[in-house]
Amino acid sequence: MSYLEFTLTEKGTIVLAETSGLGFAVAPGMGEKAGGPSHLLRKMGLANLAETPEKLTTWKLVKDADRWPG
Repeated sequence: MSYLEFTLTEKGTIVLAETSGLGFAVAPGMGEKAGGPSHLLRKMGLANLAETPEKLTTWKLVKDADRWPG
């Protein structure tokens, strides 16, 4: 079995380790309601970071909900 390795960069992008030009991106648009007023369903996948708006490719990992968004 083969696995893909990803890296969280200092800029907040999650990139494919062997091809840093590809990273996780969320789909543009408003999304669909999903279970609560602050929950939205949006598709995500790998995208060319040079061609995708930064607001769709920047991530912040938090330890728990009490620390979000700070």
